[in-house]
Amino acid sequence: MLQYIIKRILMMIPVLLGVSVIVFALQVFTPGDPADVVLGATASDEQRAEWKAKYDLDKPIYYQYVKYMKGLITKGDFGISYRTGTSLNSEIAHRWPISLKLAICSVVIGCLIGIPLGILSAQHRGKLLDAIARILGILGISIPMFWLAYLLIMLFAINLKLLPVSGLYSFKHWILPAFTMGILSSASILRVVRSAVLDSISQDFVRTARSKGQKESVITRHHILRNSLIPIINSVGTEFATNLGGSAVIETVFVITGMGVLMVSAINNRDYAQLRACVILVALAVSIVNLFIDLAYAFIDPRIKAQFKSTKRMKKKTAAIMDKDETDE
Repeated sequence: MLQYIIKRILMMIPVLLGVSVIVFALQVFTPGDPADVVLGATASDEQRAEWKAKYDLDKPIYYQYVKYMKGLITKGDFGISYRTGTSLNSEIAHRWPISLKLAICSVVIGCLIGIPLGILSAQHRGKLLDAIARILGILGISIPMFWLAYLLIMLFAINLKLLPVSGLYSFKHWILPAFTMGILSSASILRVVRSAVLDSISQDFVRTARSKGQKESVITRHHILRNSLIPIINSVGTEFATNLGGSAVIETVFVITGMGVLMVSAINNRDYAQLRACVILVALAVSIVNLFIDLAYAFIDPRIKAQFKSTKRMKKKTAAIMDKDETDE
């Protein structure tokens, strides 16, 4: 198991390096000069040259890449913003927890809505409840996020005046953005749960449990749901990674100072240093989420854990046979 964890961590390195290379390549091919955005059209050539030399933009792209990665790996330094001239580490330290908390809240809401509805839909296949759940699932993956956000704002903030519209100053401010993302996440989770539960319901071990007179609630909890956890965990992890990296729309609508707004601001201002810091950090977070998903498989499914143990035993047995052959010789 430990070898697998180390292997998965090592596999993250080329992924993150590939993301960093792509970000720097886009910096070359993207039209527009960040000096024009920061200094304005009235700046002289000397001012432009001085500004570019300050951020090493006058150097070759490979020099910029090596210097940036050296500072990132050895010091954890994400660089300096072209727009503000301040360290990006402090900016990210302020904004990252907001996006992380929003992603966690939205996934929790999505699970609380999607998992029970998916189970009920599968248990009542072909009935009215199943049809309603399937319609809600289709609507959830079809409705644009910004449109749903505006509908919830009009209902709960403008008409009913129950919840605030923007900012994150209290618990009430988190409700609308978290529920907007959570409702859309629940649609994807619902569809996966329904499909996984339907596959488990048709298995022989479920029929055997029913034939023995086991209660339906026990069958659902101990037999159906436990054997459906792998696709469910995968869906929940995917939604969490999606909400973590794609919260720009919600943060813009509700005026939340998270990573999504920071990324959009970097794109508009041609702030390449800020943009690559956001992209690399999100890529790292998504890779870590995928690592935890893979590790959760081993704890959920004993067959996967047994594969690791059998592989380890096989290696020990092979080494013992080789040692014995060497001794006989």
